[in-house]
Amino acid sequence: MKTITLQRSAVCLALLSVATAANAFSGLTDQDSLEIKSRTVFFDREYDDSPNKDSNTLAQGLELNYQSGKIADWFKIGWSAYGVQNINTTGTNNSAGILPDGDNSNGVDNQFGKIGQAYIELLPSQGASLKIGYQKTKNMFVASSGSRAIPSTFRGISGSYQIVDSVKVYGYAFDQWSARDSDQWDDFNANTNGPKIDLIYGIGAQFKQGKFAADSEYMVSADYLEKFGIRGSYTEAVGAGKIKLSAGYFSSSDNGALFAENGDKNDDGITSNDGSVWFIDADYRIHAFSFGVAFSQTDEIWLEDNFKGDHGTNPLPTRAPIGPDMTNANESVWLVRTGVDFGKLTPALQGLSTQISYAKGSDIENAKDASLGQAEEQFLAIDTRYTMPMVKGLSVRYLFANYNGTEIGSVEGVKEDNTDHRLYLDYRYQF
Repeated sequence: MKTITLQRSAVCLALLSVATAANAFSGLTDQDSLEIKSRTVFFDREYDDSPNKDSNTLAQGLELNYQSGKIADWFKIGWSAYGVQNINTTGTNNSAGILPDGDNSNGVDNQFGKIGQAYIELLPSQGASLKIGYQKTKNMFVASSGSRAIPSTFRGISGSYQIVDSVKVYGYAFDQWSARDSDQWDDFNANTNGPKIDLIYGIGAQFKQGKFAADSEYMVSADYLEKFGIRGSYTEAVGAGKIKLSAGYFSSSDNGALFAENGDKNDDGITSNDGSVWFIDADYRIHAFSFGVAFSQTDEIWLEDNFKGDHGTNPLPTRAPIGPDMTNANESVWLVRTGVDFGKLTPALQGLSTQISYAKGSDIENAKDASLGQAEEQFLAIDTRYTMPMVKGLSVRYLFANYNGTEIGSVEGVKEDNTDHRLYLDYRYQF
């Protein structure tokens, strides 16, 4: 244990020392990039009926990210070091995914550091890229989470090819990951103590031309789960503003014995899955204001998680920004939202914006048998962001979310009533 602590401290100190010396670094090419990212994060969660579960965490994250320019005209290299320092943690819910669990009950490690990215990016031809190694990723169903002090990262291969200006295809295959609150590289598992998922892979395509845009993806979490998704949008000028109309369809189904026997998402006793959800969305923007309404309908429960410990990515506009997926069996969700960019109203508030959203999910059923449980859920969220014009690279975000659920019987996807406060202070400096 002492050795591990020393290793973590060494990485954190290395982050600081390398950052201090970064201005003297000349790089491998004239196009090299080196940046340091600092994030101070505060999470506070309060439970209406279980105050003994309340928790809060204040922590400091630090990233050092390096990427070379083209070397010999056909490849690049990249590297990232991450460190997180606990400032203060209280309550019984540990660190809300910011720091690893500690040795004591409900405790956390005070600090950790790791190499988060280390890859080579091959550039075999114009418009083609193949990245090999430890890396961040962003796809429809598999993506590096950026909602904690540092991002999660994956080990494997990813690539893309721009066929023409309007069409790009891509693919990925990963066999390990390092979570946003972990200093380890771990196998994918079906549940906490379950067997290994050997590989997670997917292919997809993106299209954008004029007023139209669309994308589609097929993903497999081997012997556990598979997903398919397709969505599209159309944007048109309406008066002095613009309206964007979107729609999409997503499915999830069990892919083998790991789901049926050991799946982490057998919430209501289900041993197979053939879920789907579709949505429609309309968003109108005029001057400093935006107004939107969205609707989603789930058939059998649509699963967001791709493996234990990963919340996956939720591509629905009706999703809750914090907490439940809002994709329970038979759930119908209506969402309304409005936003304002204050900088367009007065130069004194340049960089300040906020969005308020409210959603209600109804007709929810127990995923195994509707007679065992029914429920409703709702959330209110306020997301305020301020990019400070007086200090380049400095920004603040405050996210408030209040969630309420009502159950008759048992519906696992409906959670306890709670209120979340999240505050992020980000600073990015490019050397």
